[in-house]
Amino acid sequence: MRDGVAVINVDIDGVLYDFVGAMQHELALAGYDPRPIDPLLSLHGTYGITRETFEEVMFEGIKKGRVFGPSYPNRVIRGAKEAMWRLWDQYFIRLVTMKSGFPDPL
Repeated sequence: MRDGVAVINVDIDGVLYDFVGAMQHELALAGYDPRPIDPLLSLHGTYGITRETFEEVMFEGIKKGRVFGPSYPNRVIRGAKEAMWRLWDQYFIRLVTMKSGFPDPL
């Protein structure tokens, strides 16, 4: 960390990267019908599947390079890269996201 520089946390999902879109695509590839996203439910809750099943689909997509990989560069939120470079000039940036495999804090 750079001394004397303020730290800011930047969320990845929905701010830098379209994780929901990536997972909707993965779930479709796994045979699940597309569903409108309910912002009050988790993504696996929206699809009516267990967290374990959701994570299996997600990790398969990660291994194949479709989630967080080079296969879909359009999943990066437009303008995010440029904004991060501008922030980097003034702040120490900590990237944050919700980790899978931990209990839901809510």
